[in-house]
Amino acid sequence: MTKACTACGSEDLDLEETPPFCNECGEEVTEEEGGSEASADLVVVAVITESVPVPNKDKLTKLRVDLGGGEEVTVVTNAKYCDAGKRIVVAKVGASLPNMEELVAKATVGGVKSEGMVCDSPMLGWSGGAAGQAVFLPESFSAGEKPPTARPKPSS
Repeated sequence: MTKACTACGSEDLDLEETPPFCNECGEEVTEEEGGSEASADLVVVAVITESVPVPNKDKLTKLRVDLGGGEEVTVVTNAKYCDAGKRIVVAKVGASLPNMEELVAKATVGGVKSEGMVCDSPMLGWSGGAAGQAVFLPESFSAGEKPPTARPKPSS
């Protein structure tokens, strides 16, 4: 569910301020408007459905990801090895991650609109795995599920 200001319809909300407010019109946002979806629910397992290089940007890749429940979004990343069919962890717009001060927001990256962020181990509070390396999950995880609380052990 996308949060929006009832006064102007903007989704550009600052929910970490007290009181929370809309960045577009400055109106205070009530709990019903902005706080209905817990931030933990905004970090989910996603399945990459499409992976294409961003034109004229050597290190960027445009991904289409299935977030479960029929929800599919575009995410731009510089993480390597993000191929179609792989399972990753995505922070949706509005998510709060342990190592970031700002909430995940829509952004234009390399000229492409991105509606979320590919997570690495430090973003999830996991030990092991480097910053900037996408977390890949086994096929036993489905799109839309909550990610595990720790890095899964590789199967032998």
